[in-house]
Amino acid sequence: MRCLLTGLVWAEVKQLWDQGVKSYVQDMWNILDFMTNSLYIATYALKLVAYLRVSMIVVYLHLSILVAYMHVGLSMLVAYLRVSMLVVYLLVRMLV
Repeated sequence: MRCLLTGLVWAEVKQLWDQGVKSYVQDMWNILDFMTNSLYIATYALKLVAYLRVSMIVVYLHLSILVAYMHVGLSMLVAYLRVSMLVVYLLVRMLV
């Protein structure tokens, strides 16, 4: 996705450079391409923000539950960490 996005934006920047701003803006297809690329960039940025926020929440939950279960035996703690790692993995796979 990132390579495709980079290629599309690069093609439009190159076309803008070659044609000049006035000629570029007069062609309505270029305006449509610009809006499409803007939406791609916004979508990617929102996915990144969502990933970072979920990561921070998961880290906070891990730390809070780890502190709460300090008195529990090691085997239960290891089992909890395994399940937590699975949840994090599934969240990351959902976002990517």
